[in-house]
Amino acid sequence: MDSSKDIAALSDLSKVDLFARLGGELTATDIGGASEDRPAQIAQGKAWFRSRKTNLQKAICPEVNRFSAKVRTDTVALVAAIADLIVSICAGVSPITVAALCVKYGLDRLCEEGS
Repeated sequence: MDSSKDIAALSDLSKVDLFARLGGELTATDIGGASEDRPAQIAQGKAWFRSRKTNLQKAICPEVNRFSAKVRTDTVALVAAIADLIVSICAGVSPITVAALCVKYGLDRLCEEGS
């Protein structure tokens, strides 16, 4: 999933849907493996995000102010730019999904919580 249409569709999902998608992407070697049960997927996605939040903040927050105004106002470009920053943190899951979740979560909120 890396076409701009795919990124746009992913960006339109709610936070809950993104957490469920993230939980569904987890492999059997990560926090207990993926479940087909939506509430379990949401819980797994939230747990994954929480456990990596500090690393995400360290990767994203110092760079976010360097993004051009065009990137900051174009959701697809913003998700793609963040995915590039966090790819090394996202073993077993799509960095695009995580980037879309970070944007939906709110970059200001994410970075304020990390300071």
